[in-house]
Amino acid sequence: MSSTGNTTGPRSRWNTTRRLAAAPGLLEGWPRNLGFYLARALGQGLMVGKALFTLSSAVLFTPAQWEKLFPFIRVNQRRRVQWESRLIVALWGALLLGGIGFVPGFSQVLLAWPLAHLLMGLFVLPEHTGLPREGGQLRRTRTTRSNALVHFLMWNMNHHAEHHAYPAVAFHALPELHRALGPEVEHVSPGYLSFHLLALRHALFGPPASQIPRTAGSGSVE
Repeated sequence: MSSTGNTTGPRSRWNTTRRLAAAPGLLEGWPRNLGFYLARALGQGLMVGKALFTLSSAVLFTPAQWEKLFPFIRVNQRRRVQWESRLIVALWGALLLGGIGFVPGFSQVLLAWPLAHLLMGLFVLPEHTGLPREGGQLRRTRTTRSNALVHFLMWNMNHHAEHHAYPAVAFHALPELHRALGPEVEHVSPGYLSFHLLALRHALFGPPASQIPRTAGSGSVE
């Protein structure tokens, strides 16, 4: 259940935001405090957001409702998104009823959902955090170096800048694309641990002095 959700809607949203800006809530500044960091890194907001998107898109009826809640979904795709969402909600209901009725300890199985999103939150947070809102995809997106296991489990999506800039490139070719682009990939984190330590530093102590913008008249007084 960790990855169960509407697929057409997120694809529409991704195609729109890839051209204009990164997905809302992902392309933000560095965390301002520990609570802000934990809210994003623990992935539970991502889980709730996906569930609310699927539930709400299943019951929208008027064009005005679609425009207000999900303007990134094209008009010709709304019906498909709605029926996908309804099918997923029906599957959720069947799984919950069947699990509660016939699977001993099913409530413990449900823990896989928030736990999986905890891992997902830690994985996706580096993708756009602290990066510019303007410019091309290679400027607005971060790639994170990692080990072979993460490459395998996440289908090389740690090469996120390359994936955003060249979405037609198959996942298995992203490492080769990374090597081909070289210094064009502007933001490369040495690892997930390194990124999260830096994010925690921002959350606990604020940005380094070198990153604090100077204002007019802020020079030293002699």
